Amino acid sequence: MNYKTHPTYPNQIILFETDHWFIALWENQYYLGRASIEYKDLSKRHLSELTEDEVFAHHYDKTKEKYVDKQFLIVLRDKKLSHWEIA
Repeated sequence: MNYKTHPTYPNQIILFETDHWFIALWENQYYLGRASIEYKDLSKRHLSELTEDEVFAHHYDKTKEKYVDKQFLIVLRDKKLSHWEIA
């Protein structure tokens, strides 16, 4: 499977993207399996500014960053990892 990569951090893949934001899966020794929601060009900073079609998971705020719900990430991570071959 081919994934689009984060514009600043090429080792992070983009799992889902809309016109205003994207979800990036972190892949490094400290944050393996964590994902974050990042807003493109900071045009929309709050979930309340997004349309219902753009909001598809529960989010919570932690240290001024938006993270996807932990249980959602566990399911998503397992689904993605099941398609990756381990060398």
